[in-house]
Amino acid sequence: MIEQDEEIINILEEIDSVFSQINKTLKSLNEKFISLENNTDKLIINNKPLFNFFTISSAQPKNESNIVSITEESQSLIKPITPVNPFRFSGEIAEFDPKLLPSNFTELEDIKLVYSFIKNKKRISKTEIYSYFNNITKEVINIYLDVLHRKKFILMEGDLLIG
Repeated sequence: MIEQDEEIINILEEIDSVFSQINKTLKSLNEKFISLENNTDKLIINNKPLFNFFTISSAQPKNESNIVSITEESQSLIKPITPVNPFRFSGEIAEFDPKLLPSNFTELEDIKLVYSFIKNKKRISKTEIYSYFNNITKEVINIYLDVLHRKKFILMEGDLLIG
């Protein structure tokens, strides 16, 4: 009987030691969870502006009554739209304004004379301009024509100038 009692006491001591180890493990886990919770709270507080930035909040809840179902009848009302060509140029001529010219050309009288000559003739070829303004070199006239064309003061169709 004493042997049995000693055996029971040994078993109870083993059980007690196992429960003590379990208790220690649970305490360490609890401490880790508390530490993790504190770290998470700090992260949330420190990163609140980021959370607010990336959070989508709708001021008004969406009403499903606003959703319209598409039926065959409503599809017949939809007309195909051709997109506007962004590379299409307007054929309109702008009013001549010396202020719109680049700063190097605003004080030059020659470019104004070339423009007024083209404007009076309505349609004229480059060769006629070269012969009329023989005191100005062809290169300079070409520069004037290019500036006038880029500012849409005149139009060019091949060798013809339209003012």
